[in-house]
Amino acid sequence: MWLLEQKIRINRNCNFLWIWRANISKMVTFLIWLAINESLPTSVFRHRSGLAASDLCPLCGEESETVTHCLLNCSRARDFWSIFSPSLSLPVSDLASWVRFALRYAEAVTAAGLWWQWRFRNQLIFNQDEVWSLSKVVFWARGMVHDIEACLCRSPFLRSPINCLTWSKPPIGLHKVNCDASFFQNSNRAGFGCVIRDEEGAWLKGCSGQLPPGLSAAVRSLPSGEVLCWRENVVCNQSFVKQILGKLSLLSSAFVKVWKMLMKI
Repeated sequence: MWLLEQKIRINRNCNFLWIWRANISKMVTFLIWLAINESLPTSVFRHRSGLAASDLCPLCGEESETVTHCLLNCSRARDFWSIFSPSLSLPVSDLASWVRFALRYAEAVTAAGLWWQWRFRNQLIFNQDEVWSLSKVVFWARGMVHDIEACLCRSPFLRSPINCLTWSKPPIGLHKVNCDASFFQNSNRAGFGCVIRDEEGAWLKGCSGQLPPGLSAAVRSLPSGEVLCWRENVVCNQSFVKQILGKLSLLSSAFVKVWKMLMKI
């Protein structure tokens, strides 16, 4: 404890059990613990340690970059929070009180917001060759919220354990296909994967592939219910497969092989 007090100025009189008991990833818990103890390597921390010439915020240049300023009060941080979670986008003076309230109010949103705001700040300062847009960071943060809630079955849709996302069997005589895909806008590339199982859940066939650059945008523009990027389980029979195959046959042989595979089962 003495070493912690000397190195990161931890307050031995504070009880941090409420942080460690939060239902969030331990990497975020540790980040929050460091933040509340003003021990993240902000400009103030680095200036105090003799590692920086100034304690001003390198992004806005208006105030000293404390942890509270970095994560919540900086103009860049406010831009992020105003889009990601407007209800939490408020000027903050006491970081610990804000975090404690926010974790009770919206645990997953708070955790994801703090994590991605810290990463966004570091990216803007230390890796300027790779630009992250604000919309991209908000998208990633929202994806993290979904992952946390899905993992803990705590989203409105998943609140009951009965409704947790699990694989369910298709009707007897039918097969179920689970597909997913990723589209990389910067390189105009897309990849996909597909797994097919029978009514007992036994694996039948699977495949993955990459679409040529010229066809990736076309795949992204198709109706989401009829293309590769299905996020839900889909039960299909041969007539349905033929219908979809007709719509997709002009896109790519790599893409069509997913659906032709269904016809052979």
